[in-house]
Amino acid sequence: MTVATTAPVTARTASFAAAFRDRLVLPVTEPSLDVVAGVPPSLRGPRRHPGRAVHLGPGGALLCQLAEPPLPVQPPVPAQSPVPTTRQRATLGSHLCRPRSCCR
Repeated sequence: MTVATTAPVTARTASFAAAFRDRLVLPVTEPSLDVVAGVPPSLRGPRRHPGRAVHLGPGGALLCQLAEPPLPVQPPVPAQSPVPTTRQRATLGSHLCRPRSCCR
C-alpha cells in the first residue's frame, strides 16, 4: 500500500518522519527547519528554483526536481453547436479508460 501525506516542518511532525520510507522536503522558510526535516548539511539552505526538493530515502539524500504533468488540451466547443462534433468526441474519448472486454 502506498500512502502520501503532507505536513509543515515542525518538531511534532518530524517525530513521524521515521514512519515514511521516502520523503520529499520542499524549500523551507528558515534554514534551521532543514535540520528538523533531516536534510543533510550538504543539501541544506535555499533551494531557489521552483519545484526543487530534497528526496530523503533509503539510498540517502538527493536533490531532485518536481514537475506536474501538463493539463490535457481540449479543443474549444463552438458556441452555436450544443452537440459535440465527431472530432471532439474522439478527443474526449481518448482520455477514457475502457475495460479490455469491450476492445476485443
